Amino acid sequence: MRFLFTLEGRVDRRTYAALGFGLMALKYLIDASVIRYATGVTWTPFDYLAPMLWAREHELAETSAALDLMLVIWTLPFLWIGVALTTRRAFDAGISSWSVLLFFLPLVNYAWMLLLCTFPSTAVSTAAAPRVDSDELRVRTALVAAGVSVLVCSALVAICTLVLHSYGWTVLAGTPVVLGLLTGYLYNRKEYASLGHTLGVVFCTLFMAAGSLLLFAVEGVLCILMAAPIAAVLACLGAVLGRGLAWRRERAAPATFGLLALPFLAVAEARVLEPAHYRVTTAHEIQADPALVWKHVVSFSELPPPHWLPFRLGIAYPLRARIDGAGVGAIRHCEFSTGAFVEPITVWDEPERLAFDVVAQPAPMRELSPYGIEPPHLDHFIKSRRGEFLLQRTPAGGTRLVGSTWYELEIRPEAWFRLWADGFIHGIHERVLAHIGELAEQDAQASFPSASVPVGEPTPRSR
Repeated sequence: MRFLFTLEGRVDRRTYAALGFGLMALKYLIDASVIRYATGVTWTPFDYLAPMLWAREHELAETSAALDLMLVIWTLPFLWIGVALTTRRAFDAGISSWSVLLFFLPLVNYAWMLLLCTFPSTAVSTAAAPRVDSDELRVRTALVAAGVSVLVCSALVAICTLVLHSYGWTVLAGTPVVLGLLTGYLYNRKEYASLGHTLGVVFCTLFMAAGSLLLFAVEGVLCILMAAPIAAVLACLGAVLGRGLAWRRERAAPATFGLLALPFLAVAEARVLEPAHYRVTTAHEIQADPALVWKHVVSFSELPPPHWLPFRLGIAYPLRARIDGAGVGAIRHCEFSTGAFVEPITVWDEPERLAFDVVAQPAPMRELSPYGIEPPHLDHFIKSRRGEFLLQRTPAGGTRLVGSTWYELEIRPEAWFRLWADGFIHGIHERVLAHIGELAEQDAQASFPSASVPVGEPTPRSR
């Protein structure tokens, strides 16, 4: 098993082809089976020719956020095996191991892997670099590696986000890999260090990079915290690769072309990729007739201050709702802590269904930053498109209130940020539905005291 993951040693073309095609077939069979079982969609090998795993978001949008993330996590070991085998095959063929960067280019990677299946083996020196002995040299080398990596990656993030307004895989996944690769390579370039020391330097470099983004008002604390777990994993993968390249005494010149290509890839990605569409639904049981619930669905009074931690950290939360007019064409205004949603009514089926479009919305959060920033990604994170309330009478005479929101994500990787987006929207739903439930139950208690809920008996909570 270690043979598949290590960067040490060589792989001949026959072994490379056999393992490559075999593992690709295994992964396809499992991917296709899971996707077919979960969604009914037939996943074909041609779908892997798209730049992203989720090439058909419109067909896979009904999968759960947890399933999305599980499939991405399942992909990571295969990704690293591909990197490790490709690096060792290039080394065996006498080609610069930096050519492994081609593995990360959509479509180009398949052509490159096929070519590697044809190149014969050559005699290549496998002498490793000496191990670090001096603590002073180790610290000095770590500072240089961290400093260069932070400068390069901070510049890349600033260019891609502030200038190009791109928040795709190139920025949020590519940059951590580059940071880890640069740090791992530079830290091991002259004197070979252990993997533990290398990863320690990478984590320190990540912390410095996050601090620089906060210090120079590129990002806020909340977004950095959301991106940190996946950035840490990808930076570690890059560090292991960079350390392996240093072990092979590879020259760093070819890496320069990869760094220069990132902004161009970000532009191309922004032009090619479409927003991913998702739906979030939350239900709440209310002990009141649908007719009493309806009027509070249409508009509701001031909500109490929030207690949920994400709201207190800056995620936008609902305050109140009002409506201008009645019936289809009326305009509903749902006011949040960051501004108001403007929602033209498209379905008015009293007291069963209220549906509306979203034609204007405020920022989804207030960034935690000493500068009060509004980074461009706030326009790409959660873009609500429409919403709906369903009021279903229960056998006991109460109401099952179901709230749904359809939204878009233009920030990658979707599987990761969808977890956050779905969680935030569920929190918003629960706050609104619980408030509507309390108001309706108060009306029911005032209108029918004998049928009201006994004092001290808990009411059903939202799910």
